[in-house]
Amino acid sequence: MRFRTRALIIGGITTSILAQSLIGRQIMGAIGPITRLQVLIVLAMLVIAGVYAAVRFRWSQQVIIWITTGIAGFAGLIFLGWLPPEEIAHLVNFGLLGVALGGLPTVPGLAVLCAVGLGDELLQGVLSYRVGHWRDVVLNLVSGGLFFWATRNLRLGHPMVAVESNDQSKG
Repeated sequence: MRFRTRALIIGGITTSILAQSLIGRQIMGAIGPITRLQVLIVLAMLVIAGVYAAVRFRWSQQVIIWITTGIAGFAGLIFLGWLPPEEIAHLVNFGLLGVALGGLPTVPGLAVLCAVGLGDELLQGVLSYRVGHWRDVVLNLVSGGLFFWATRNLRLGHPMVAVESNDQSKG
């Protein structure tokens, strides 16, 4: 993917995250509270997308296990009541950001992920109608980091990946 296209995608996801910091409560108020069933549907969609990607790109079992374990762990925290259901937004938003940043070198990619994850909560902390919380910073970094790690390993031909490239135009 070209740098310009990647920068636009990263900028769009970051803008979406920061916009949700500003008006997320209003959106949630209009929709109503998120139920555990809705969380289960979102997590099922993530697992289905992961299985599709695993088959499409022939990922190794280790990569599939790590990503599935991360998603299941997140679900477990929500279903045990340790996290409110609306925290699924961290997994989705920062997971997408982690995938988009996965094409960058490790240090700049992680620096952007940390800046956006911390900036999101700092912005919420200064708004009178929002609350920034350290737990959310951790959720942002874990969610983004999991998908960043998986994307980096897939792109670098890591030994955990079965196939180094899926370019079928080569011999």
